[in-house]
Amino acid sequence: MKNILLIAMLIVCTSIASKGQNKTEETNPFSIVNLPKFYKEKGIIFNEDYAVRIDIKNPKNRFSPTVTDIERAEEIFRNRYNHLQGTSIDVKSSFCHWVRQYIGVVDSNGKRNIIVQLVNNKKPGKINRLLGKGWENNFVVMLSDDFYKVSSRFRIIIDTGEISSGL
Repeated sequence: MKNILLIAMLIVCTSIASKGQNKTEETNPFSIVNLPKFYKEKGIIFNEDYAVRIDIKNPKNRFSPTVTDIERAEEIFRNRYNHLQGTSIDVKSSFCHWVRQYIGVVDSNGKRNIIVQLVNNKKPGKINRLLGKGWENNFVVMLSDDFYKVSSRFRIIIDTGEISSGL
């Protein structure tokens, strides 16, 4: 009798624990992506329901980017960055330690845009002190000159291959 009661309690506890995990996964406002072809750090894709506290020009609505969308945005970033900035650097090696944060936006013309925020994570201790622990899981908004020394934002129209530094 004790064994049956113990097994029943184990099944109930396992069921409760798994339902709690599923609920957490369903309500998670972001997903983590690793794209070693483009960079060494992690990327965070925020879903369309995540409340972004930045002013985005000409938004029609939001969308949740797919990994394919992110790969397209990274290709455009790598191929067009030097032209946009008027530089001639190795984009992949220069930005390999920058964490990416991605937001999907459909503009007023119906074109899919990815807002890419890059945060330099070459010195993780410095970044954690500046932004606080757990900063990777929140779209970082900071009104400080120090933040802009370690970050950049770009708007990439994945439907046309355009890139700009404005939101």
